[in-house]
Amino acid sequence: MLYNVLRSDKQLTLLRETLRILRPGGKIGVIHWRCDSSTPRGPDLSIRPRLERFQEWLREAGFE
Repeated sequence: MLYNVLRSDKQLTLLRETLRILRPGGKIGVIHWRCDSSTPRGPDLSIRPRLERFQEWLREAGFE
Protein backbone atom coordinates (compact mmCIF):
# COMPACT_ATOMS: atom_id res chain seq x y z
CA MET A 1 0.00 0.00 0.00
CA LEU A 2 1.43 3.36 -0.99
CA TYR A 3 0.28 6.64 0.50
CA ASN A 4 1.60 10.19 0.85
CA VAL A 5 3.52 9.89 -2.40
CA LEU A 6 3.74 13.71 -2.42
CA ARG A 7 6.10 13.50 0.53
CA SER A 8 8.71 12.13 -1.85
CA ASP A 9 10.36 14.23 -4.54
CA LYS A 10 11.42 11.00 -6.25
CA GLN A 11 8.12 9.34 -7.13
CA LEU A 12 9.65 7.27 -9.94
CA THR A 13 12.41 5.98 -7.67
CA LEU A 14 9.79 5.01 -5.09
CA LEU A 15 7.63 3.23 -7.68
CA ARG A 16 10.58 1.43 -9.30
CA GLU A 17 11.66 0.10 -5.90
CA THR A 18 8.09 -0.95 -5.20
CA LEU A 19 8.02 -2.87 -8.48
CA ARG A 20 11.41 -4.45 -7.72
CA ILE A 21 10.30 -5.89 -4.38
CA LEU A 22 6.79 -6.80 -5.50
CA ARG A 23 6.16 -10.51 -5.97
CA PRO A 24 5.49 -11.52 -9.60
CA GLY A 25 1.79 -11.01 -10.25
CA GLY A 26 1.50 -8.91 -7.08
CA LYS A 27 -0.55 -5.73 -6.85
CA ILE A 28 -0.13 -2.38 -5.17
CA GLY A 29 -2.74 -0.01 -3.86
CA VAL A 30 -2.26 3.74 -4.04
CA ILE A 31 -4.20 6.11 -1.81
CA HIS A 32 -3.88 9.83 -2.25
CA TRP A 33 -5.71 13.11 -1.73
CA ARG A 34 -8.53 13.84 -4.16
CA CYS A 35 -7.58 16.49 -6.68
CA ASP A 36 -11.10 17.52 -7.71
CA SER A 37 -12.31 19.10 -4.47
CA SER A 38 -10.79 20.88 -1.53
CA THR A 39 -10.80 19.13 1.80
CA PRO A 40 -10.37 20.58 5.28
CA ARG A 41 -6.96 18.90 5.51
CA GLY A 42 -4.21 18.01 3.14
CA PRO A 43 -2.02 19.73 0.58
CA ASP A 44 -3.14 22.55 -1.66
CA LEU A 45 -5.10 21.43 -4.72
CA SER A 46 -2.44 22.88 -7.01
CA ILE A 47 0.14 20.26 -5.95
CA ARG A 48 -2.10 17.20 -5.81
CA PRO A 49 -1.31 15.00 -8.81
CA ARG A 50 -4.22 13.93 -10.96
CA LEU A 51 -4.99 10.27 -11.64
CA GLU A 52 -3.52 10.59 -15.14
CA ARG A 53 -0.19 11.72 -13.67
CA PHE A 54 -0.09 8.71 -11.35
CA GLN A 55 -0.80 6.48 -14.32
CA GLU A 56 2.13 8.07 -16.19
CA TRP A 57 4.45 7.49 -13.22
CA LEU A 58 3.35 3.85 -12.99
CA ARG A 59 4.01 3.25 -16.71
CA GLU A 60 7.39 5.03 -16.53
CA ALA A 61 8.32 2.88 -13.51
CA GLY A 62 7.54 -0.31 -15.46
CA PHE A 63 4.11 -1.29 -14.13
CA GLU A 64 1.65 -2.86 -16.57
